[in-house]
Amino acid sequence: MTLIEGQALFRVAKDKHRPFVVRAGDAQVRAVGTEFDVYKKQIATVVTVVEGRVETYEASGSAGTAAIVLSAGEQLTVLPNTVTKPTHIDTVAATAWVQQRLIFEETPLRDVAEEFNRYNRRPLAIDGRELQNLKISGIYSSTDPTSLINFLRSQTSIRVIETEDQVRIVRRDAH
Repeated sequence: MTLIEGQALFRVAKDKHRPFVVRAGDAQVRAVGTEFDVYKKQIATVVTVVEGRVETYEASGSAGTAAIVLSAGEQLTVLPNTVTKPTHIDTVAATAWVQQRLIFEETPLRDVAEEFNRYNRRPLAIDGRELQNLKISGIYSSTDPTSLINFLRSQTSIRVIETEDQVRIVRRDAH
């Protein structure tokens, strides 16, 4: 199977003679009896294992590329010619999108905006690098943009400017 864009959660029945393979960007994931999430972003693919184990490869298959085995609760990111080391993550947060929730824990606002913009007609636009790095935590509805917008409005350091086309985030002292 090929995932061209977006995110998918897979539940694979155990059958070692018929592995399930997903290709997404520069990543290739091989699973036998597991549950895992593949998120194809613009320049990277994030693989998260919820249950069981998967083998992940950099899809170019260049000589010397070895499989990285991920176990339940682990995640890695595949970029062109680079694969990050597996890290332990909260699988509930990684798969919250299935329940139409967005969960952030000390997440830079630029990453929050990227997730928010996947689900909403009016994108978040952030003015300035300093604001892009502002850390955000909380649980928000992916189907109700006002939940995040209201939280941002409550922050003393930023101002939210809404237009028909976008939701702009600026520093409070900016005009």
